[in-house]
Amino acid sequence: SRLSWDDYEVSQQKQLTTYLQEELALAKQQNETRLMEVKHGEMTVERLEKANAKLTTQVDNLTDQISFKDGECSTLKEKLSESVNRIAGLEADIGKLKSHIEVNEANTRNKEKELISLERENSRLTSQCEETNKKVDESRKIIADLNNKAVLDGKTIISLEGTLA
Repeated sequence: SRLSWDDYEVSQQKQLTTYLQEELALAKQQNETRLMEVKHGEMTVERLEKANAKLTTQVDNLTDQISFKDGECSTLKEKLSESVNRIAGLEADIGKLKSHIEVNEANTRNKEKELISLERENSRLTSQCEETNKKVDESRKIIADLNNKAVLDGKTIISLEGTLA
């Protein structure tokens, strides 16, 4: 019975050993799975850290670009302000020029009226001159006729040319 007890113990030991070996294999498998999960997690963390580093670099670059653009905007705002001031000055100048133009236009209208008056006076004087010239021509003709008659009659007549001219 000692032998059967020993056999029983050996059998129990074998069963226990088999069970423990199965448990150990299962634990190893679970450990490997966990190690793979940890490695995957580490890889994921590593990927996330790389992605985060890229994003941080992109954010930094975009921040630099925004700062640069802000500087450009400030410069453009200054230029715009200067342009607005120049435009205001030009508008004031335009107002003055319009006023000068209005004065010049009024002067031009007055000069045109004066010119029309002068043209009328010139026309009147030209008519008077033409009338006077006609009378002078008529007087010359009369004098010439009288001189011709006097020559025919043998008499001399004083020339009135100098007094009529």
